[in-house]
Amino acid sequence: MRKLFALLGLLPLSLLLADETALRMVQSGSRNGPMALHERGVNGAGEIIAIADTGVDVDHCAFAEPDRSLPPVNLRRADGSLEHENIDLSRRKIVAYNFLSSENPADPRAWDNLGHGTFIAGIAAGDYAPYTISGHGEGIAPAAKLIIQDFGFIQAPCSLPGLGCPPTDIRPILEQARLQGATVISHQWGDRMGSYGLLAQQLDDWMSAHPETVVVFIAGNAGGYGSSSVASPGLSKNAIQVGGTRALDLDDSKIWEASGRGPALDGRIKPDLVAPSTVVAAISDGHVMTDNCTGDTGAGTSYAGPLIAGAASLVGQYYRDGFYPTGAPVDGDRLSPSAALVKATLVASARRVPLVQTKAGLSPSLPVPSFEQGFGLPALDDALHFAGDGRPVFILDRSTAKGLSLGETVEVAMTPSGGRLVASLVWTDPPTPANATQPLVHDLDLELVAPNGMVHRGNANLTGGAPDRLNNVELVAIEAPAQGTWHLRIRAERVAPGAKQSFAVVAAGVTASETGPEPARRRAVRRGAGN
Repeated sequence: MRKLFALLGLLPLSLLLADETALRMVQSGSRNGPMALHERGVNGAGEIIAIADTGVDVDHCAFAEPDRSLPPVNLRRADGSLEHENIDLSRRKIVAYNFLSSENPADPRAWDNLGHGTFIAGIAAGDYAPYTISGHGEGIAPAAKLIIQDFGFIQAPCSLPGLGCPPTDIRPILEQARLQGATVISHQWGDRMGSYGLLAQQLDDWMSAHPETVVVFIAGNAGGYGSSSVASPGLSKNAIQVGGTRALDLDDSKIWEASGRGPALDGRIKPDLVAPSTVVAAISDGHVMTDNCTGDTGAGTSYAGPLIAGAASLVGQYYRDGFYPTGAPVDGDRLSPSAALVKATLVASARRVPLVQTKAGLSPSLPVPSFEQGFGLPALDDALHFAGDGRPVFILDRSTAKGLSLGETVEVAMTPSGGRLVASLVWTDPPTPANATQPLVHDLDLELVAPNGMVHRGNANLTGGAPDRLNNVELVAIEAPAQGTWHLRIRAERVAPGAKQSFAVVAAGVTASETGPEPARRRAVRRGAGN
């Protein structure tokens, strides 16, 4: 095998381990913990992640085909529409490469002329074949395949999308990735701090029409400006927006100083989650005919985002491979999760990061959810049950057809299994009209009722115990739940007349008196050859 990442030998040992510790943190909650999902065969197999960035150095050993062939190419048509038909699911890694700008695919330097996109793709799904559980320089979903959406890079007067030249309509870009089979779409850009603007509305509109597709955006690196420094369109209600932990010291016990802070200007919780923002991954040499195999380190929320995108693909594989509810893959239990269920699982797995880094030094973080870190840093093993781990999980994934109408309630009896009890609720909310004073169109409420009748409401630390009227993501966490029967309730406080609202619930650390998600939520799972 070719030597992995020639430049890694030049890095200090602490940075050499940056990627491996990040992968361990997101899977098991400890930099020295196990690769809890990889070791059980959940490594992204069958999943397709779309990376929308500056392109990828496709001959890098983390992405290259054995025969060194270039991937199928799709261009922008003369009328401005986007091709999507050229795709080869039999390829090892990159199944389609989409040029969204006017760059020429015949130019071997046009495929990633900045290097940012190559690094991003490596974090999400880089894999130097054959796949092994090592973590050094590999992606968190190393068996996943990739769709590349190359925005290009122009030095002046514009630069990356969101940094001077955002697209006027994000929906065709999202739709191209969906038509090519993406289960997760990852964008590493943003602008217009704190504002729910046109692109955020478009993103919510598209996700409402396609509630099966997960979309990830970053919080940005403007945290030094203080509150409401998170970037749009990641401020959309339905996307997962990601901030960052750790700087070059790789300390995931603190929120990185530059990570964008919430709230959104309409008061909503953003970012949704945080993840390690310093990693090691593939780097581009700027040419797709050189057989490159180098890596390096970098820091920024751009690198936290693809970690969560890859984590979302692991969650998707878990459900699609039928691990729920037994904890082992069962063909008859296969289901295709909604984006709301994937997000609810990530939220239910999140742990509070205890410290916040600022220019003044370190200070204790606020209870989660908070505007510093959203719901925290995922430790996926906390919300995904595997056979023999002793931590049962209960889910509901209700489609619109079986959703809630105004005034309706779903109630589930549960018994704690010991340890922390966590319940999360997520629903895909329709887009908010421009200049709306109320961020939610539909409003559901999450309640956990203790055996003594005490009611615990979602996001109570931000609402003073009142129902949350701003967010379409709610969490209740009970550190030491009393023994006995608890009741989980989902109430439809506000739904448009005649409409129904879909939703997803994940409750970890409980057994429930009824089983499973509603079985009608299934769709064909698109898998490449060999998976």
